[in-house]
Amino acid sequence: MIVGPFSEIVDSVVMSNCDLGSYTSLKGSVLGSGVSFGSHSIAIPSTRNIMYFDKEFSVSDRGAMIGDDCIIGSRATLQGGSILLSGATIGEGEFYNADFQGDNI
Repeated sequence: MIVGPFSEIVDSVVMSNCDLGSYTSLKGSVLGSGVSFGSHSIAIPSTRNIMYFDKEFSVSDRGAMIGDDCIIGSRATLQGGSILLSGATIGEGEFYNADFQGDNI
């Protein structure tokens, strides 16, 4: 795992071969293997509900859940409860608050 300068990881699980750019902030998140975060990106907890199979679930105080080999661009923001499937890409400067993203945005 490579962690850039001035980055913080709090209450998170980070698997092998991850690369976190400088000034990245992860709180309450789970990162799969091979995830790449650009600099100045954040994934922080928030309180909200998500719909899954027509049922509502609370994702209070949970950060993002990021699958293997995802790429998060610089200055991207992942809202708490965001779920990225393996291989997803989030572009530079994007604000992501969706669930089960498996494609690129």
